Amino acid sequence: MTDKEKYIEIAEKHKNVLPIYMMPWWLNAVAADAWDVVLEEDDINFKGSWVFIKRKKLGMRMLGMPILSTYLGPFLNYPEDQKYSSKLSYEKKVLTELINKLPSYSYLNQRIHHSFTNWLPLYWHGFEQSTRYTYQLDLKKSDEFLWNGLDSTIRRSIRKAENKLNIRIEESNDIELFDKLNQEVFDHRGVKRPYSTKQLLRLDRACADNRSREILFAYDSDGNLYGAIYLVFDETSTYYILGGSSPDKRVSGANSLLMWKAILNAKKRGCLVFDFEGSMIESIEKYFRSFGAIQVPYFNVKHYKNNLFKVTKLLSR
Repeated sequence: MTDKEKYIEIAEKHKNVLPIYMMPWWLNAVAADAWDVVLEEDDINFKGSWVFIKRKKLGMRMLGMPILSTYLGPFLNYPEDQKYSSKLSYEKKVLTELINKLPSYSYLNQRIHHSFTNWLPLYWHGFEQSTRYTYQLDLKKSDEFLWNGLDSTIRRSIRKAENKLNIRIEESNDIELFDKLNQEVFDHRGVKRPYSTKQLLRLDRACADNRSREILFAYDSDGNLYGAIYLVFDETSTYYILGGSSPDKRVSGANSLLMWKAILNAKKRGCLVFDFEGSMIESIEKYFRSFGAIQVPYFNVKHYKNNLFKVTKLLSR
């Protein structure tokens, strides 16, 4: 069996800990045949994996990220009851083996899941790192605790949407309607959307087949559509990945109500964490933070094996 064939079986056994972005069905939806993986294992145990997307640019191979995915890269499967010093040694050994098994490339650029906290072995192999942030809510807290943790402006927005505008939240499978609303966001900003309708519909079909998505829409009592959000979830976490809203209805409070409803739904579903997916854009970061979420760092790692490619990237900036 190839590592990819083995990984498909391994992922099913470890779906309770693997992030949704590393599940084979997700990778098939967002990357088709472009994804691959290397494994580290012995005769008994799966020790770790490194998932990547293969691309070519300027005739050189890149290992990177697929569309509509926040995290990828290495995942380590730790032995139980491991001492801290043993854990660090284990990380160094497994990561070194995985790095050595990666196919040849000129450039690697990936965002690693926030559970990965020790990038030192990557540094020793010449990788570079920049820190990014997501925001997360602990859903083990009570509804009252989560409500009180909201910024007062968010609570006012939610009350305005519910009590003054009579906004109601409905779950729907209408991905075409969501796609149209999501496109309006980019049209309003005057920027090109980084994924196509075809790509979004392909991912939605996979998420629906695996019962791993929720689409929420906000309507008023007259049936006017105000906004929508798209969420995906795995065994432990719900992730907010996409939104859409009518440009003339953005001060209605509907988006805040949508997010609050999504948080409560995730909690009912048994998820332990609500992940806002973060943003390095100042205004978006402020909005996510206002839901009482905790800032959580994660790594964006890069590795150049071709100096010409590095110079080209620097000049393109």
